[in-house]
Amino acid sequence: GLRGRAAAAHVLACLQVAYCDAARELPRFRESFSPAAGHYVLSLDGSRDGDRSAEVRLAARARVKLGRACRELLESVAVRPGGTTLEEDRELLRLESLQRAPGPEPPDRCPVEDWGSGEGARVARRRLAVAFRASQKEVLEQTSVEAVRDVELEVGATT
Repeated sequence: GLRGRAAAAHVLACLQVAYCDAARELPRFRESFSPAAGHYVLSLDGSRDGDRSAEVRLAARARVKLGRACRELLESVAVRPGGTTLEEDRELLRLESLQRAPGPEPPDRCPVEDWGSGEGARVARRRLAVAFRASQKEVLEQTSVEAVRDVELEVGATT
């Protein structure tokens, strides 16, 4: 589960600050380097009293919020006019790969504008758009699933 969490390390650090108990936890935040984020972030310093459970609970709250936000975004995209679910996008990509238009495929490494205007280029553009949309939804889905799993693992480890 490190890939999704590493990609969201900065957001998770911000959420921890946003959802902490201002009177009790905020004074305990310190700036520390996050290898996952690649820069310094604010994080709860549990080393003061040797009890890391507060840090784990706060991180869990932040991950739950992040997971819910990703899930809500996925759901809102699907119900918009013309919106699709991740599963529908995957099915569209599968069908497109089975029903390729006749003619040459546009080159992979040239600007979309240079693909031309034929049916093959039109299908390739649509496939590219669906693939991009699906990849963004996969990131949201993965982050949502990993957030819940990580919280279950961390909370279970501290109980």
